[in-house]
Amino acid sequence: MRSESSVSSLTLKPMTKAEAGKLINRLMGSYPSHTAVDPEIYISALVSLFTGYPLWAGEKAIKKVAETSEFLPTIAKVKPILEDQVQALRSAARWEFDAQAIQKRLAGPDFSEPAYRSRMLERLEGLRNELRGASRATDQNKKPERTVSEIRDDLVQQVGQAAFDAIPDAPARWPTAAEAAEELMRKARRNGTLTDKTHESYLEEIDKEAAREPVEDF
Repeated sequence: MRSESSVSSLTLKPMTKAEAGKLINRLMGSYPSHTAVDPEIYISALVSLFTGYPLWAGEKAIKKVAETSEFLPTIAKVKPILEDQVQALRSAARWEFDAQAIQKRLAGPDFSEPAYRSRMLERLEGLRNELRGASRATDQNKKPERTVSEIRDDLVQQVGQAAFDAIPDAPARWPTAAEAAEELMRKARRNGTLTDKTHESYLEEIDKEAAREPVEDF
């Protein structure tokens, strides 16, 4: 069974004025032969002090005062005793609060919270609009692609028509031996000079060239 004084059962909830009044009556009852100079002011000051502390701390404080003081205690004597009672619990409460804050920070945002989701949607919408604006600006600054004719006209304008015409064309590919042999056969056939011997020599050249050239698969 949990005791009333166990740390887990204690709270820092301040006592009420009625609870403080009962404690002060008990305190003054411990000193039947002593009275305050002005009981009303004395009791009012103690009530104001005690209502800043939990009931359990006040009960421990008046018990300790009655055991250690021969006279009615002053406010200056009671306050440190009350502080001693709650100091450990206040430290534990601060530690627990800080631990919960760190745990919440490490856990990250709660994506199920409507307010957080709304903020994220607003940020994403702003980012999308920003990217769209940047894309449109890029398209407007992008130069259109030039055609071959435009490039040729620009080059002629820069170097002149005569210099442009003097630019040599790309060199033609030299024909292979087989291509040359085929061309000679066509010419010989057109001229009527194609003989069997000539035909055979042309075919030999074609076969030799075909053996040297790699055959591509289609």
